[in-house]
Amino acid sequence: MIYNKVFRHPCFKVAFMVLYMHMKVLTNIKPIDLEKERSEKKRSIDDFIVSYNKNLPADFPHATLSASLEFKRLHPSFFKGNSSWSLEHHRKKYMDWLPQYIKSIS
Repeated sequence: MIYNKVFRHPCFKVAFMVLYMHMKVLTNIKPIDLEKERSEKKRSIDDFIVSYNKNLPADFPHATLSASLEFKRLHPSFFKGNSSWSLEHHRKKYMDWLPQYIKSIS
């Protein structure tokens, strides 16, 4: 009997609704994707080279300043009016281009 009185009380209903809404908001919050943020971050050419070379397998060619400047000169459309680099937009294209460039200067 006490059970029915407590759970039917208007204050309990309001408290339950507030708690329910709070939990609903908390479950809708997405966790921060640190890898995505790292990939999308706008970088200077020096920062891009460091980030590109970080954790790169030993058999892959590493980025250099001269190669990066040549890549930018040959592909201005990849930069769309600004000089910033990002791993998301440039890493794959640079990785595909770099071995050919190294062969051409050897």
